[in-house]
Amino acid sequence: MLEADQDELLDLRLAVPDASGAEQSGAKKRKRNDEEGKTLEFLRMREAMLKPRDPRARENGNGLRLIHLLLLSATAIDEKKLRLAADNLADLYRNASLSGDSVQRVAAYFADGLAARLLSRESPFYAAIMEEPTREEELAAFTDLYRASPYFQFAHFTANQAIIEAFETEEARNGRSLHVIDFDVSYGFQWPSLIQSLSDKATPAEPVHLRITGFGTNSDELRETETRLVNFTKGCVNLDFKFEGLIWDTGNEAVAALKKNKNETVAVNLMFHLHKLGSSSKINEVLKSVHHSLNPSVLVLVEQEGSRNPKSFLSRFMESLHYFAAMFDSLDDCLPPDSSERLRIERNQLGREIKSMLNCDGDEERRYLKRYERLETWKGRMESVGFRGVKFSSRSVSQAKLLLKIRSHCSAVDSFDRRGGGGFRAFERDGGRALSLGWQDRHLITASVMMHASLGISSLFGVSTENISERTQGIPSVSRYRCSYGTSDAQTSGRRSRRGQYWLVCLSEKRKTTKEKEERKNGFLFLQGGPIHPFSAKELLGEVGIYIGKAGKNKTKKQKSEVVAGLTEGHEQIRSNLNTTISSWSHGQIRDYHENLRLAAESGRLINLGIKGQRLDLM
Repeated sequence: MLEADQDELLDLRLAVPDASGAEQSGAKKRKRNDEEGKTLEFLRMREAMLKPRDPRARENGNGLRLIHLLLLSATAIDEKKLRLAADNLADLYRNASLSGDSVQRVAAYFADGLAARLLSRESPFYAAIMEEPTREEELAAFTDLYRASPYFQFAHFTANQAIIEAFETEEARNGRSLHVIDFDVSYGFQWPSLIQSLSDKATPAEPVHLRITGFGTNSDELRETETRLVNFTKGCVNLDFKFEGLIWDTGNEAVAALKKNKNETVAVNLMFHLHKLGSSSKINEVLKSVHHSLNPSVLVLVEQEGSRNPKSFLSRFMESLHYFAAMFDSLDDCLPPDSSERLRIERNQLGREIKSMLNCDGDEERRYLKRYERLETWKGRMESVGFRGVKFSSRSVSQAKLLLKIRSHCSAVDSFDRRGGGGFRAFERDGGRALSLGWQDRHLITASVMMHASLGISSLFGVSTENISERTQGIPSVSRYRCSYGTSDAQTSGRRSRRGQYWLVCLSEKRKTTKEKEERKNGFLFLQGGPIHPFSAKELLGEVGIYIGKAGKNKTKKQKSEVVAGLTEGHEQIRSNLNTTISSWSHGQIRDYHENLRLAAESGRLINLGIKGQRLDLM
């Protein structure tokens, strides 16, 4: 035996966990020596695997065998059959390769993750397998993946489009000021495209003000991010840009301390962040803090798709295997087999994630285990703290599909054909409220756009009560009714209007024919010159027995004060139905309705919203 091998064998007393007592029988000693020998064998096979191979020597067609060996190894480890696991790992290392096809490569990193579970944490072999990349290596891998694959670009461009549309929706009141709060700024790769889009909108007469507050893990990363973004904005005229970097250590306290300027559009960017918080309680704490402290105009959530239960090793293993097999396969579409960039991506990013995922089993480690969830779980979590999903605009969907068409190297046609064999695909899900990037039929990441669930008419249309009041002062058809938001019957019906209250005007009209009764079931949010947006009264109000009628300016005071009663389920039912209706609107629709309301307010043709005898606050 070589001297180096003898040294390695001596070190295996540190490498293999000691489950025996101080005094062992001869049989136990022989068993332990046998386990040490098998461990040494798979470590030798691992060393051979790490050596470069001739690309022409790659084996194809053994993918199913490798997957089978991975499953056998994982099951043996879960059942604590260490000798069987070591045998399977040695076989795995003989057939896996860091330079082979996608199955061979992903099998190599999963074999490493499984091997680490057989070794003691004090072992030098464990340290070698689980070695973390340097910050420079990590950044290089991130940069390579960003350039080669649509993975991050899909996430960033989709999020940025939603933020821009929210900003445009509120332009009438935000003073063309946008505040983006990024909970994981990640060197700022996401923001140049947003900066460029805002710069294109800016003019000398109407500049755009952009403020980005970015959370990071260390001060060096934040300084580099600030330098990169500030240098980029030097070529953007008529754009006022500020960046503030904060280290994510105090969590909710930092969120609560964030300063917001009056009327600015606030966008919260949760880009691959929530899963890093580990526990459900921490995730909920952050979301509640965002909901109550920031009250953003828009929140963008992007996460990896998957369900990896930290309490079950085998379920976590299977889910991870499916996900990363798709990721490694997709890289073959983006980079050539002998690419050094692909090796850096797989070794310093994807491979590191695999090994970390398979070796977080202690109570302390589970606290920091990345918590990947499916869309349905994230949706339920967001709704539980007061957010609701919003449909992506047709422009967002078209942009995502165009990106994939441009970036798909080998399967650009199939990537948009569900019947096709492969490629990147964009999936619209949850009634258009979620947009997923997939490889073949496997969802990789999912983006969702959220708004405050209690979103009212003013924030919906980007018009504040005060602004409407200021704009309508002096307009006879408005001011004579002393209402802060358009015209109403507040004075004639004995009700006193207050700022911040929105009333649903429901005027009764005698209808005799069946046709007229049916017409009465459909209502509109009316201008005196025509409807802004058609509502289905049944959809909006449910069975509360209230319908919306048109308030023509030629009606008498008596007619204007007549309101259909019959409130059977109260304000909460109306609020719930209204939110359900609004949630189907895209940012583009909201922008159009806001423009109609703005014009109506300026011309004095806006009818107020209210309910007879009760105030309905939809803010």
